[in-house]
Amino acid sequence: PLMALTMALTMAGSVHAETLRIGTETDYWPYIFRTETGQRAGFDVELMALICTRGGFDCVWDEVSFDHIVTGVAEGRFDVSIGGIGTTPQRDRMVDWTRPYRVIETGMSHFAGLSRDIDVTKARIGVQGETIMEDVLVDNGYVAITFPSNSAVIEALLAGKVDAIFTSSSYLTQIDQSGTQLIDLGYLSYPDGGPQIAVPKDNSELRRRLNGLIEGLEADGSLTMLNAIWFPQGNATDL
Repeated sequence: PLMALTMALTMAGSVHAETLRIGTETDYWPYIFRTETGQRAGFDVELMALICTRGGFDCVWDEVSFDHIVTGVAEGRFDVSIGGIGTTPQRDRMVDWTRPYRVIETGMSHFAGLSRDIDVTKARIGVQGETIMEDVLVDNGYVAITFPSNSAVIEALLAGKVDAIFTSSSYLTQIDQSGTQLIDLGYLSYPDGGPQIAVPKDNSELRRRLNGLIEGLEADGSLTMLNAIWFPQGNATDL
C-alpha cells in the first residue's frame, strides 16, 4: 500500500508538472554548446536543470538562432530564454529579466586573427549579429561584419571573408583547444550587468519564482560550484 501510494503521488506530480519552454542557441561555450556526441552541455544547461528540478518544472528546450532568442519570448514562443545573454535597451523594451545568475560588472571581448600585422581599427571584424559585442564594435567605430553564429564567424575568418573576429576570451580558449590557433589582437572592455534569464513582460509571477530559485542556488553554494567548473579562469562576457 505504501509503495502504491508513493507511485500514485509520483505520477500525479509528473502529470501536473508545469511545462517551462526554454529558448536557446548552442554555440556559446562554456554557457551552452553541443558536445562531440551531440549532447547539450554547459553552465546554462546545468543551471536550468537545477532550476527545473527545484521549481517543479517539466523543462523543454527549443533551439533557435541567436537573433530569435529574445524575440521568441516576446512573441510567446518560449516561456524563457537563456544562453549567456544580457540586457540592452532594445531587449529591455521586449522582455523582462531575472536577477543576474553570474556577476561580471565589466565585460571584455577580444579581437583575434591569423596574423599579428592586422590593424583592427581598419580591418573587417567578424562578430555574431544581434549581440552586445556587435553593439560595442559599432559604438566604437569599428567595421563590423555580422554572422548568425560564433561558428560562422570563425568560418568566415578562415575563408578570408573577414580580417579578424571579436568574441569573448573563454570562447577563444575553446577555439584554441579545437586546434585553430588564433592570435590575440587586443580587447575592448565595457559595462556588463551579467547574464540573465529573459521572461515575458506580462509574467511577473514567473520572474518572481525564478528569482527565488536563483537566490536559493546562490545561498547554498550551487552557483559558486558551477562557476568553478565552467569558468575556472574567470568571467566571460554576455552575448
